[in-house]
Amino acid sequence: MEVSLAFWQDEVRTFFDPAAPTVSKRMEAIRKLRAAGLSVALRIDPLLPRNPLPNGKTLADFDLPEAQSLNDLEQLVAFASEVGVMRIVYSVAKITQPRFKPLSQTMQKLKQAYQHLCSPQQLTFIGGSWRLPHNIAQQQIVKPFLDICHHHNIPATYCKQNLVSTP
Repeated sequence: MEVSLAFWQDEVRTFFDPAAPTVSKRMEAIRKLRAAGLSVALRIDPLLPRNPLPNGKTLADFDLPEAQSLNDLEQLVAFASEVGVMRIVYSVAKITQPRFKPLSQTMQKLKQAYQHLCSPQQLTFIGGSWRLPHNIAQQQIVKPFLDICHHHNIPATYCKQNLVSTP
């Protein structure tokens, strides 16, 4: 069973995913699944950039909240360890262009933050989505997250790898 819990704070969840269940409801569901003896993979998906951004900017400069501070990620991974999840599945947020519609205001702001984060490189556009260049995503977003997972002895699997390797 895979359960998504990408945010530690409900204010941030409301900003990025207003229709999603609350953080506490998701945590309660995970606890119940584990208490029933079911294996659970926690999806901290998508991973988002965090402060500080390069050149002294912050996400607030793009009218975005900090969605996943290192402390928030530490809390999420500690929770995963506490309840005994088998692994954490992750991927870096991509900015998907809706068909026949403009980007939402939130995604426009995230795209601007991504452009700043990867400058002077350019965003990569693949399969209808803008993505950070691999080296930037690894250095700025993924590595600090994986360090937290390693500290808590929880395996973390990239989304596509999880898809391929899950029986």
